[in-house]
Amino acid sequence: MTKLIIVGMLLLGLSTSCKKRTEGVCYCSYFSGDKREFDLRHLDRQQQRDTCAQISDNASHFAGSCKLK
Repeated sequence: MTKLIIVGMLLLGLSTSCKKRTEGVCYCSYFSGDKREFDLRHLDRQQQRDTCAQISDNASHFAGSCKLK
């Protein structure tokens, strides 16, 4: 029973600590722990995908990756 309560609290803490992500923004994170956001909302959806893919490719040289929301 105690394990169930601890797991429940852990899951609740994780779900409330997540930041809401905005559609059209490319979110990048790096091995060092740094995080960056690139606002691509001024572009159409295909240009957003292409641009975020290029940013992710560049970030990979610094042990990072990016995802478009």
